[in-house]
Amino acid sequence: MKVTLHNSCYAFLAQHHSPEAFIEDIQTQALEAWEKRGKDENSTRIIVNIPSEHGQLYHFFTVSLYGNRKDLLSVKA
Repeated sequence: MKVTLHNSCYAFLAQHHSPEAFIEDIQTQALEAWEKRGKDENSTRIIVNIPSEHGQLYHFFTVSLYGNRKDLLSVKA
C-alpha cells in the first residue's frame, strides 16, 4: 500500500523546518498504524515527534484511505 501526504502536512512541516527525510518516517508510522487499526475504523491517528529548536514538539496526523481507493493512504495534518 502506498502513502501520500496531504498539502496540509507539507505546509505544517515547512512551517517547522522539518527535513525531507522526516517525511519517510511519517509515511512508515502511518502505514504501521493503519495495519494495527480496528477493522471497523475508517481512520486512525498517529502522534509524531517534530524536530524543534526549543524542546520537543508533537503533532497528531490523521490517516485514512484516499477517496474510494483501497491501495492508497492519505495523511492529513
